[in-house]
Amino acid sequence: MWTTLYSPVTTSPPIGGLSSCGRSMSTKLQDRIRFRLAPPDAILRSSQRQPAQLSVREYSPQMNRDLKQRLAYALAGLFAGNALLLLYLMANALRVRAALLAAHVGEPGTQIPIAFQIFTLYGIFSLVGWLIVGIPVVVFLPVSSVTRWPWPLVITVGAFLGPLALLIILIIFSRGHLPASFAGTGALFAFSAVVSTVAFGVYVTLLRKQLLCTR
Repeated sequence: MWTTLYSPVTTSPPIGGLSSCGRSMSTKLQDRIRFRLAPPDAILRSSQRQPAQLSVREYSPQMNRDLKQRLAYALAGLFAGNALLLLYLMANALRVRAALLAAHVGEPGTQIPIAFQIFTLYGIFSLVGWLIVGIPVVVFLPVSSVTRWPWPLVITVGAFLGPLALLIILIIFSRGHLPASFAGTGALFAFSAVVSTVAFGVYVTLLRKQLLCTR
């Protein structure tokens, strides 16, 4: 008796390619690879856009803090200039008081109160001038250029800002009567030049110190 042996039937893949199941799996794998591997130019464009978006969101608070710090530096410079003016007025009042006491003439006791009155008057003018001229200078003058200025230029600009602020104040309050408004203001212009020079010098010094600390 002959016994017939049956072997399992295997289906070989078609010649020249894979089966339909294999082709679908390879197609999905290729799609995933294409999705994950973006073109280099797309990667570069996305990497260039991302820092710009982050800079707007992250560095805007830093810019605001820097502006507040610069305004604080400018205000500290104004206080330093006014403090120097107060020392000058008090020294001058004491000198005049001693001279009047030695000569036994005049009113020596009124010299110090007069000095305080002059300082109070000029203190109001200096604060208004700082609001009119000082704040725009801090906001619009580039810090990168100011910190590289030589000291003669810093002193010249500082000496110009005070009289400019005082001139603007006098023009505003004069209402067209310029000759009358300038009468007896020579000392005020001199004081404004001294105070603004000291104030701007202190401002630039603090900016340079901050720049050295951040390096």
